[in-house]
Amino acid sequence: MNDAANQKQDMWLIGNVNSTVATSVTKTLNFGTEIDPYLLQAFDDGLYKTYWKDYITDLYDVQRRLFSFKAQLPIRVLLDLKSNDKLTILERNYIINSVTMNLATGESQLELLNDV
Repeated sequence: MNDAANQKQDMWLIGNVNSTVATSVTKTLNFGTEIDPYLLQAFDDGLYKTYWKDYITDLYDVQRRLFSFKAQLPIRVLLDLKSNDKLTILERNYIINSVTMNLATGESQLELLNDV
């Protein structure tokens, strides 16, 4: 054999975890607990658990309700309102699902989800 055939070649390891050392893994690309093919260990800190679990479980909670409110909101509130804000109305917390504003009358139609 010639020397060119015996030379070590570096390669990029394509995996679904963010580290090549099992104790350093903090995130995976999996949606559930799966065994990493390189490290041969199961990791459960995946995309679903990190980003979606709270949202999905709250969305399908049996106590989740949709409420509709009409309101005359001050212009400062309308300008500062963000879609991820929580509103408190009569000591109950709500998550904004949608807001429809009539600019001619200043009336807002709020579609809110109770915070479970």
